[in-house]
Amino acid sequence: MFLVGLSGFTAKKDPDYNGRQTTVLGVIFMAFSLLFTGIQFIVEEALLSKFATHPLKVVGFEGMWGTIVYIITLIIMQNVDCQYFPARGDLCAENELGQWRLEDTLFALRQMVANGPLCFYVIGVTFTIAFYNFCGVCVTR
Repeated sequence: MFLVGLSGFTAKKDPDYNGRQTTVLGVIFMAFSLLFTGIQFIVEEALLSKFATHPLKVVGFEGMWGTIVYIITLIIMQNVDCQYFPARGDLCAENELGQWRLEDTLFALRQMVANGPLCFYVIGVTFTIAFYNFCGVCVTR
């Protein structure tokens, strides 16, 4: 969290960009993510102490439910049109058709496929998160 906050305060500032607000918001989001990760590990510990389940099965179920939640969230976010949003440059992105959307999965996938290193990093991060969750469940167990 310290590095994210520090990067926002030490980066070169664009006159049209409000870096301090964005940095504070980023640190708040990171704090919430740490809170939810802590809650996740506490719930895992309670469930694993009550039920004997293999760690890979637990990670698989977490991935399945996470995928379902994110698919529903993406469907909702892709239908949010940001054309008349006051802060659209901070929250939304413009796709190749000139449409401002909160999320555009197909556009993101096209960008990822067109950029080999980016595709490699996304796959690497996915496996890193899965390994992190597996290790967390093994330690909790």
